[in-house]
Amino acid sequence: MPEEEARHRCDGCAFLALRRKGDLAVIEAAPGFRLTPRDTEDYYVRPICIMGRRDFSADFRDVDRMYAAAQTPNRSGTPVGAAERAGAVVSTLITIDRPCNDFEKYIEGVGPREHREMLDRKWRLEREQEWRAADRAVQKDIARISVDVATASKDSAVAAQSAARSQKHAVWVAAIAIVISVIASCWRDAPTNVTNIYEATPQSTPRTSGETR
Repeated sequence: MPEEEARHRCDGCAFLALRRKGDLAVIEAAPGFRLTPRDTEDYYVRPICIMGRRDFSADFRDVDRMYAAAQTPNRSGTPVGAAERAGAVVSTLITIDRPCNDFEKYIEGVGPREHREMLDRKWRLEREQEWRAADRAVQKDIARISVDVATASKDSAVAAQSAARSQKHAVWVAAIAIVISVIASCWRDAPTNVTNIYEATPQSTPRTSGETR
């Protein structure tokens, strides 16, 4: 579910701007206009949002009809009475709470373009900080993985040495077992009726004096 946008009033936003009469340049909506909107010789009363979040044109259809209906212009060419009515409409429009995530607090004396540049710099700084944090996290992960690999390699080498010693020990044990088995087999097959050499040698019986040879 998308996050709901915060609500703000246009009269406190840095991106509320005006069109200058003559060259139609975008200029700052000064505090006096924000407090009491009116048409002057310098700028048009119809405000604009340089972020494009609000199009005030549709809201001025009735105001345009007021201008067309009025007959007597003042020094700035605005029909008498229409400027006051237009100012009242603008005052209503810019003081309505509207959902907007592009709101930026207005700083007196700083134009909307400068505010936008400040916002862009702020955005770039935040992204740069995020990128640096991400890079530090990656480097930390790489270092941790390197340690893990080195530890695993060391453990593998130790395990290999241990396996080699175990294999050598097994060979020796098998060899000893074979030798013992051979000796036992020879001992088991040896004859058991061997007569003592002394018992096998005939004894000479002493002769008596009466015996003849």
